[in-house]
Amino acid sequence: TTAATATTKTASAVDTACPYRLAITVTDYLLGLADLTGELMRYSINCVAAGDRKTPFIVCDVLQRLYDKFQTLPISVLKHGEMEKKMVVMQQSLSKVETVCYGVVVRGSEYPDAMLADTFTSNRGDEHED
Repeated sequence: TTAATATTKTASAVDTACPYRLAITVTDYLLGLADLTGELMRYSINCVAAGDRKTPFIVCDVLQRLYDKFQTLPISVLKHGEMEKKMVVMQQSLSKVETVCYGVVVRGSEYPDAMLADTFTSNRGDEHED
């Protein structure tokens, strides 16, 4: 019963600490996750520029798993107008991170960190903004 009392106190403390409730639809939540993939892509490129050559591989794994899970969504969700666009952008972000990882493996020993990052950012004009 002591654990139950502690849980109740913790839950009520959270309720009073955050009195706001947000009603987010499943579609809005999924669209937000899709937007996150673009931010993760930019983050992985920035990591390489900062000399961190491990994080892009972690980001790549996360993006691959996320993209795979999105592919299992019902067709009615995937064919939602905004979701179709987001799926294209998500695939592009994944592809760019995979290219970064490939570049780190293949070109990593040839270039200093800043120059290596420049090879990934020089053709970023084809990014889609939402």
